[in-house]
Formats: sequence, C-alpha cells, structure tokens
Amino acid sequence: MGDRLPAEVLAARLRAVDATLRRLLGEDAVASPEMAEAAELALRAAEACTRHARPLYSANADLPVPEEPHLAYWHATTLLREHRGDGHLAALLSAGLDPVEALASHTATGRGMAPRWVLGSRGWRRVDWEGRCSGCATGA
Repeated sequence: MGDRLPAEVLAARLRAVDATLRRLLGEDAVASPEMAEAAELALRAAEACTRHARPLYSANADLPVPEEPHLAYWHATTLLREHRGDGHLAALLSAGLDPVEALASHTATGRGMAPRWVLGSRGWRRVDWEGRCSGCATGA
C-alpha cells in the first residue's frame, strides 16, 4: 500500500484539478486550441527554469506532464509558481537566515504571520522565537 499511496494521491490531485478547471472554465475553453497553445508556451517557460536550490520546483518537475492541455497548463503554472516561491528560500539562505530568523524578521516588519500561529504550526519553542525576534511579541 505504501508504494501506491503517492501515485494515488497524485492521481486524485489531477482528477480534482480536471474537475475544477472544467467547472470554472467550461468545456469549450478546456478543449480549445488556445489552451493547447498556452500549455505549450507555459511548459516551455517552465523548462527554462533552473533546479538549483529549488526543491519544490524540482520535485514537481520530476512528475510526468499530463497529456490533456488544460492539465499540462496547470502543471506548468505549478512549476512556475514553485520556482518563484523557492526563490524566497534561496534568498534567505544566501542572507544566512534560518527558518526561525526568516519568519521572525518578516513578523518584525508588522506584515508577517502572528507569532502565536507560527509557533504552533511549526512546533518551534517560544525561547527560540524570542531569541531571534526581540521586537516580536508571541501573542501567547
């Protein structure tokens, strides 16, 4: 069962994406030549992305590209989104910030997540947070 689980989850994800795109865009848009062209262009853009320090992009890039154009387009947008998102990780590592420091410094700007939520969702200790963010209240 354990070996099948990732494949089952990926298949369920594609079924959900398929149903959602068909509902939101309609059958005509899903089957259109424009969708096929958009998928081709988006995939070409995603293929130009680098894998270095981009773990989420790389993991998704290892997945097969779906045959249906609307699903291939969704796959390509996932690759582009994760490549952009992974860029944040690369910048933080380059700046020498660990995960706690990164979120603490973001929170110190007044725009970050609530410290209480960060601590609860990440399993970090309050002492670790307070040691890195002297201006951040924990809200606890």
